[in-house]
Amino acid sequence: MSYNSAVKDKLPRIVALTALVFLVGWPAMRLAVGTLTGEDGVWTLMGWREVFALPALPRAAWNTLLLASVSAFSAVLFGGAAAFLIARCGLPAPGLWRTGLAAPILFSQSVLAAAWVLLADRQGGLLNVLAERLGVAWRLNVFSPSGMALVVMSCVLPPAFLFLEAAFARMDPALEETAAVCGADARTILLRVTLPRAAPALGGASLISFLAAAAAFGPQAVLGLPSGIWTLPNLLYARWNLYSAHPASIAALAALLLTLGASVRPLLVRSRIAEALASPRVDAQTWPLGPYARATALVGLVLMVIIGAILPAMALLLRSLTPYGLQVHAPASEVWSRLNMDAWITVACDPQWRRAFAHSLGMAYAATVLSAAVGLALAALAARPGTRGATWVDAAASAPLGWSATALAVAISAAFGASPMRLGPPALMTLAYLIRELPLPYLAGRASVAGAPRALEEVALALGASPITAARVALWPAARPALAAAGAVVFCASFREIEASVLLAAPGWESFGASSYAAWTGGQVREMSAASLIGAVLAGLGTATILWAGSIDRRQGEKAC
Repeated sequence: MSYNSAVKDKLPRIVALTALVFLVGWPAMRLAVGTLTGEDGVWTLMGWREVFALPALPRAAWNTLLLASVSAFSAVLFGGAAAFLIARCGLPAPGLWRTGLAAPILFSQSVLAAAWVLLADRQGGLLNVLAERLGVAWRLNVFSPSGMALVVMSCVLPPAFLFLEAAFARMDPALEETAAVCGADARTILLRVTLPRAAPALGGASLISFLAAAAAFGPQAVLGLPSGIWTLPNLLYARWNLYSAHPASIAALAALLLTLGASVRPLLVRSRIAEALASPRVDAQTWPLGPYARATALVGLVLMVIIGAILPAMALLLRSLTPYGLQVHAPASEVWSRLNMDAWITVACDPQWRRAFAHSLGMAYAATVLSAAVGLALAALAARPGTRGATWVDAAASAPLGWSATALAVAISAAFGASPMRLGPPALMTLAYLIRELPLPYLAGRASVAGAPRALEEVALALGASPITAARVALWPAARPALAAAGAVVFCASFREIEASVLLAAPGWESFGASSYAAWTGGQVREMSAASLIGAVLAGLGTATILWAGSIDRRQGEKAC
């Protein structure tokens, strides 16, 4: 083999590993160095001493763990039940239920928290006003630990539902049918056959929900900061905005958040969630429900859709149409007569909001394309037989799955926002989205590459094709549907992202998530509500575009047949 051909064969591996080190290793190293560096460049432990001396740190750590555990358990419980009913019980209109349960993913987490403030504020929440008019003495209070857990659960339930619905739909019903033929009742089949086989997906969804709930800065900031409920993300945000705080202490607190995620990530790898989602979807209705059970299931799904999507959307719509001076206790006729579209016109004419929408759309599309390309390249490298260091590639590529985006923003600012690189806000936010969402297309690509036939790639290589050409011909068609689904989630998460954007955005380079949070804290509630609904429509259109692009090859093949 000549020197040029050897370099040509190794070039994709070199590029993929370089990108992995650049995206994951460099920010983590700069953050670790920043925890031990003083303002004058001298090595010191002052940052760690300052962090551990914070009076709020023990309570913040306990609140974070408790909030994440309760929210993850509730999300997996309700999301898993809904996923099983839709995927395995033959309920009518499954696509409608999937859309309704996944709809909250279109809203920013801070927007969902703000919507629940409009609904369940103890003094003027719409649900409490309705309860008062109906003579009900009980009141909801979203500014409480239980209220925060409810909002965080509504933020992490859609991803958990999507994971579990895909896993249940891919579960081969042969063993369940065999158990039924042998005389086992439904309860025995559920406990002895179905749930054990769904354990990898349930474990993976639980860990993903736990990590997402622990890093959910939006509800923790909107609800926790005004009520004095400290968590690690909002404590880090408060330290970031406290200009007297030592930079090393900010880096040390961010490192604690990253360590929390890194400690859980090995359990996520052992859950083998990628393998649970790698098999094809099976259309089998092995759990027929009776009329009363079917009615109960439909009522439960309706309530989940109403609580998770319809109530927050209606609260945002009503607030965007209601003038600021109008009291919530006013008669309904007066409220109806004074509704107007002023907030929508303001958002449409405000150049700052238009820039925020345009910036978020561009950065979300860029993060989607880059994460799909890098994720597929790393998946092909890790899945290739005989690849040295495949375990390290797998560990590094999936590591950001456990990282808090708030802590990641601190690491990216230290790695790329200072000399010698000194990138601007758009590049920093795009890198944050890319790194944070990289594990999802990597896991999707890994599962697709593992199930793709290797014969076509081997033939292409034998005929003299380059590794990149061979991967494009053999791996891309097999991985495209899974990458499109992962890319849709990446786009939606990047467009509405707030945790990193609120720290990295700058005047002139606003993002939709950061602008929404700034409008809420600045008292522009009507404008925030209108912009949030516009943003949800844009996120839905972008997601549909990516899913449509991922189905082009399949539709062309069906047309050709």
